[in-house]
Amino acid sequence: MSDSCTVSSLESYEFSCMISEEHNMTLHYTFTSAESIKLGIQVFSAGYVALGWTETADEMIGSEAVIGWIDGESVVSVNTYLLTSKSSSGIEEGGFEITDASASRTGNALLVEWTRPLTVDDNLEGSQNMLWSLSSDASKSYHDIGRDSFDITFNASSSVQQSPSTPPSTPSPNPLQSGKTCYKP
Repeated sequence: MSDSCTVSSLESYEFSCMISEEHNMTLHYTFTSAESIKLGIQVFSAGYVALGWTETADEMIGSEAVIGWIDGESVVSVNTYLLTSKSSSGIEEGGFEITDASASRTGNALLVEWTRPLTVDDNLEGSQNMLWSLSSDASKSYHDIGRDSFDITFNASSSVQQSPSTPPSTPSPNPLQSGKTCYKP
């Protein structure tokens, strides 16, 4: 087991670590204190991006997710949702609390970021089952660009592994698929 993480390519946004997944989706994160974690999802999509926590790997129903998008040029939406079915009618506002939510677009890149206060019920010591999805449409419709699940372990006692100062032009391989675990510095 490794005791480091890949340095975030968005350090100017105060993220310390990152994990790259398929379809150019990159999850950036850092612990802002013992009581909260700042997360950001960077994608190349015109629609929405979603990141969810699930009890069972690969299971969307019963998950809690953050879904964010920019509608047109300026209307930003970043909220938490309960996923109660596989249809758009099963996406209900609610779930865990988030703060400092925002979305921004630079060229074709969309960055949705938020801070999640940690509660007594949040156990980030073990592996977390995560889901992500992307759509070309901002209406919380079907995830036509891609979707997948992955596991991540956050650990507050680790150091950051140094990486090149310029991010690679192709997505980094998912460190979790190669047996590595990503950690907070």
